[in-house]
Amino acid sequence: MWRFNPISNNWAWINGKNTVNDVGFYGTKCVTSPSNLPWSRYENRATWTDSNGNFWMFGGFFSTATLGYAFNDLWMYCVASNQWTWESGDSTYNSTGVWETKGTANAANIPSARSGSVGWTDKSGHLYLFGGSGIPLLSPYNDLWEYTIDPNCGNSCRIAGPIALFQSSDSVICANDCINFTNQSTNATSWQWTFAGANPSSSTAENPQNVCYPIAGNYSVKLIASGAGGSDTLIYSNYIKVSPSPPPPNIIQSGDTLKCSTDPSYTSFQWYYNDTLIAGATNTSYKATKNGNYSVEVSNEFGCKIATGINVILNGLQNFYGNGNTIICSPNPASNELTVYGIPFTTSTSLELYNVLGQKISNTEVPKGEAAITIDVRKLPTGIYFIRMLKENESLWAGRFVKE
Repeated sequence: MWRFNPISNNWAWINGKNTVNDVGFYGTKCVTSPSNLPWSRYENRATWTDSNGNFWMFGGFFSTATLGYAFNDLWMYCVASNQWTWESGDSTYNSTGVWETKGTANAANIPSARSGSVGWTDKSGHLYLFGGSGIPLLSPYNDLWEYTIDPNCGNSCRIAGPIALFQSSDSVICANDCINFTNQSTNATSWQWTFAGANPSSSTAENPQNVCYPIAGNYSVKLIASGAGGSDTLIYSNYIKVSPSPPPPNIIQSGDTLKCSTDPSYTSFQWYYNDTLIAGATNTSYKATKNGNYSVEVSNEFGCKIATGINVILNGLQNFYGNGNTIICSPNPASNELTVYGIPFTTSTSLELYNVLGQKISNTEVPKGEAAITIDVRKLPTGIYFIRMLKENESLWAGRFVKE
């Protein structure tokens, strides 16, 4: 046996003898041994590679000037140990074989001795053998055989093949939702994921996280699990079902009344104040009673939700308690720092910063007696922001500024 290295362009003598017409050594069936060696032969074309990377060989022909010998022995060559195992068939030549009931597996079955057969495997790892020439020479067959590998025969060289398996944190989601995948494969050391319609669309992580689906539809997931024993592929077709999200609503303020835009896909409304659900506020409009950040969440028939927010400043709160002490945000627009002037409290207060969606970004405590406080806004994205002043959780003032 020889091995060719295409990188070095060199041959290596790996196994067997360097003499002709050797009768080999069968040893004990199903026992791998360094002493085992098939009988010299040719026309042994029925060869396979199993999922563990081992090589298989059936039959062949041996001849002298006056005699011809055909074989029906099945051998496995273990690449890792460089040893042979006699797996099936006879240790003698010119065996007649046994044909039992067609299509029914039987331990007594064995193809007759032959040479020149062809072989292939199926996805389950069965070995297939077709035809060949028996004894006497030029006596061809057209029989088809299937061999199921015995995992307990020559198992010292078996490496368990991987089995691909996984689950996801959810399989029915809304557009723009993200989910996590958990690998449950066995005997695998590497993984190749394919996520149709998702971002990211592929991953080699063992447990991919935050796989997001922006567009409604049904999407398949594919996992190839690989290890020393080969690879296994698992495809779940239409596994992830993504429902459409409703279009984002708009909020229009008219005095103290907030009105949510409508859409045929909206099936429910829920208002919030400073991220706290307002009980019973499930209409398309809501009457604000105090300054602060209001938002409305809309749902559609699939249970998908989306929300938008607005900062509300009611008349009379721009000046602190109406005593002429005006609160000022400067500079406005701001690039690096924003200073809030005119905080004449004798007790501590706090300033909360919100984006246009009503989401709180920061909370800054203002020590009592301070007349101004500076906020670092350098890391904020460009846009409109709102500031709310609170004392003992009561909203006292709200303002707006622009981040350049």
